[in-house]
Amino acid sequence: MPEPTNPFEDAEFVQELRRAGIEYVPGSGAEFFESIAPLLAAEGIDLDNPSPDLDLDKLNDVLAQAAERHNLENFTPLGVQREQAIDSLRRFAVAICDGDAAGAAAVLDELERDATQSTPAISHVIGVSLGLLDDWFTDSALTDALFAARVPQWSGPPDSRAAARRALLVARSGSLFDHAGQLIMAYGGLAVLHGVALAVAGALISAAEFAGTSVNDQAVRLVGERGPVARVTAQDAEELAALAADSRDLVARFETWLHQVGVMSAESIDSGCQALAQVFTLAQGVGLRPDDPQDIEDTVDLILEVADMDVPEAVDAVLRVLNEYIHFQLATADLADEWDEAHALVEGMLDDGPDDAMMILADVIDDAAKVNPRERRAAAAKVAVVAQVKALLELIGKSRPITGSGGLRRADIGPVAAMLGISAVGVNKMDFSNEGRWQQQMKLNEPLPVPSPIQAMSMGDVPVLAAWWRALVAVEVLELTASRVRWGRNAALWLAERRPPLELAESVIAIFIAELLTCDLDTPTYYMEPEVVTITVALLIDAMQSRTDNDDRGELPGHLLMPRGLRNLEYLRTVGLVRRSRGNYVVPPLLRGPVGRGVLITIAMTNDHLDEDDFGQASE
Repeated sequence: MPEPTNPFEDAEFVQELRRAGIEYVPGSGAEFFESIAPLLAAEGIDLDNPSPDLDLDKLNDVLAQAAERHNLENFTPLGVQREQAIDSLRRFAVAICDGDAAGAAAVLDELERDATQSTPAISHVIGVSLGLLDDWFTDSALTDALFAARVPQWSGPPDSRAAARRALLVARSGSLFDHAGQLIMAYGGLAVLHGVALAVAGALISAAEFAGTSVNDQAVRLVGERGPVARVTAQDAEELAALAADSRDLVARFETWLHQVGVMSAESIDSGCQALAQVFTLAQGVGLRPDDPQDIEDTVDLILEVADMDVPEAVDAVLRVLNEYIHFQLATADLADEWDEAHALVEGMLDDGPDDAMMILADVIDDAAKVNPRERRAAAAKVAVVAQVKALLELIGKSRPITGSGGLRRADIGPVAAMLGISAVGVNKMDFSNEGRWQQQMKLNEPLPVPSPIQAMSMGDVPVLAAWWRALVAVEVLELTASRVRWGRNAALWLAERRPPLELAESVIAIFIAELLTCDLDTPTYYMEPEVVTITVALLIDAMQSRTDNDDRGELPGHLLMPRGLRNLEYLRTVGLVRRSRGNYVVPPLLRGPVGRGVLITIAMTNDHLDEDDFGQASE
């Protein structure tokens, strides 16, 4: 009988590993265990001569700590190596911003496992990216500049965009660096490299558009000593002096026309012209021409990206000035018909566009902040994803084994899902005998039925459970090692009083919602998932409107994807975030703050999936 073949001697197998971002280095395992031998010895563990009563749980915990220390050293370059990693990220971001996909890919392709004199190691680039994102997204001076940060378009390795979205989400809690191992386990090293580089690029692009400068300038500003990123302002004479001659003439002719027609939505003609000058300056900074009707759509996108959504009326005012400028073109341009499409676009934005949804969310969050914090805290404490955290921590105890991908073991899926009111069972093999039953039961105005129990080969098969787990990890109530879950640094804070701190509880709710609504975005078997997210967001925005439970909002439209959106709302109803009365979904007023924040995070995570993210219209 022939000897088994060593798979690492198979060229095709090794090539597949490399495509997944894994490089086999003979002897690296022995090197690793040699490097951690002193740590093991300090704990009384000798792998060369193990004790017969060796505590495997203790061994796993010590190995996990050693792996974390090893990763920390690998992911924390200093001196020249850090500068090289930053330079690679800067060049990648500039190439992405310029639309140079080949150039961006070349920057990452030049990286190797080990650093050279001219290039950083892959681990160095990943580590620097994680650290930068943590710093940026927890810096209050950068909150507005990074508000519109999203994942740029990219055709890199599978899961790289999913890894980027996860990075942007976790970075908001400042714990992304601590999640390095989990990211790699979930997506693979190559996807994480591309993903965190995309996340950094998205952050730099957002900051550059906000400040009206280049991505390269923002890289220099944000990596070095930095202060708040200044928004471009429209200072009357100074702004007009900076405009090109043709734009100055355009503003002057617009001003003359306004005096003639005597109509202006702004407080004065002067302020309206200053606002238009600001728009022109922003547009020209990214190569758009204010006299070209084909560039108006991109100009509107630019306005929304740099807008301060905490002041929605300011966004509306700028769009109204732009609309009056288009009216001016319709009245005076030689080829006025060419402005019809731009006119329809901006009119639509003013009536029903995505800024309407953002204004509603801004109002909801602002109103929620005025409510008595004790009442909000009491309401949040009753939501299952908050109320059941203590039970989960008790189940985990000192620590508990998890899967290699960082999720619950199959035996634990059912009991933990039951804490949230979800019936599920871990299985080794799926039973598809009733696969078509839900299709027979489906009605376009009703939620897609949820199997009871849900068969789960992994925690990801139970969306509510997976979203809860990830939210608790993100806020550091839970902490994952390579093989176990244990209490995170905020677990004791959570349990210190009868009810958890308001900010921590509402953060769990917000992140839970975003995780739940976006969990299937990159699942190939779920068609049109971004549109399902859009429908769900629209339904939630409607449910946060100030109405009574008895209001009849009419029958929902029979959209083919509506049952999937309604199923998401049913998940939220199960955990206590949504009520249903007479067919209407209602978010309780005391919970609208964290629900609104969750919707905002969801919108930020799905913008890159949709050409038209008109959340306000999806449910109409």
